[in-house]
Amino acid sequence: MASEIIAPGYVSFDRVANLYEATRMVPADTLDNVAQIIREDARLNSSDPFLDAGVGTGRFSRHLYRNGVGVIGTDISRAMLEQARSIQEGFPLIQANLYRLPFASRTFRGVLIVHILHLLEEWRTALDEAIRVLQDDAPLYLGYETGRRNPVQDIYFELATQRGIRHRHIGADSKEEVFDYLRSLDGSVTRIDGGAFQWDIDIKTHRLLSLLDRNPFSQCWNASEPDHAELMKELKKRMEERGLATPVQKIRGDFSLWKVSFHRAAKSGAK
Repeated sequence: MASEIIAPGYVSFDRVANLYEATRMVPADTLDNVAQIIREDARLNSSDPFLDAGVGTGRFSRHLYRNGVGVIGTDISRAMLEQARSIQEGFPLIQANLYRLPFASRTFRGVLIVHILHLLEEWRTALDEAIRVLQDDAPLYLGYETGRRNPVQDIYFELATQRGIRHRHIGADSKEEVFDYLRSLDGSVTRIDGGAFQWDIDIKTHRLLSLLDRNPFSQCWNASEPDHAELMKELKKRMEERGLATPVQKIRGDFSLWKVSFHRAAKSGAK
């Protein structure tokens, strides 16, 4: 089954909207703490427009909203936006392409982008647009999740790679590549979370296998249903061999939050 592309070079998550949060686990207290850091760092209140660009199911936006931030969320996936509305009402959610944001220049007191630039072929254009809509001296925030892994998922991705099912992401290869581009625009990049956001989450093994069986990760969406079924069959066999067929699995995760500040001259030169 081919991955769903709504715009050229842009992966849509319509197909996994209803299980997205179950496979991208970030504790609620971490989400709330991130929202508080952003609100205090940018000195935001409910009258200050703030953009979550690539809002998805609203994991971060709903906590920004609950912390009194005047957040607006945009995403290209209608299904993801519908999921976000079903979880939290009260703030605007707009279907939009991050390559062409439907906002005037210098609109927002801050912009947040979390872990999506690896999914955008024209990720530099998306960053240019985010910078364009920032008010003078307003910050860009970048969030990166590097967790959601455990031995079972490691085997899953190992098998997908061996079978030629797993493909590389179409966008930025690393946050360092992103930071280098932002520095080329005279952006100053600083980590502002203090390295505090790390967690362990327990999940029942049958639940994890059920989620993986639904092929939730975009890297593997080019796999046919029979190929993915064979992968799952082999995964269960490897789990037995390695003593991983236990009732509960532990998923370790971490999140980093980065602030990018610009000089006015750099922002005025963005596309």
